[in-house]
Amino acid sequence: RGLGLYLVKRLVDEYGGVVWVEDRVTGDHTQGARFVVELPALSVDQQGSGDQ
Repeated sequence: RGLGLYLVKRLVDEYGGVVWVEDRVTGDHTQGARFVVELPALSVDQQGSGDQ
């Protein structure tokens, strides 16, 4: 139990992103939570062909 968020955090950190949790209803933690993940986008120049 409890490995999911640890793994998400490690992967998101590895890709230079951030993860955080918010109250689903602002100010009311009893109404659930929302987990937000932001990852940086790659420009067309950075994507490459993937044939390496």
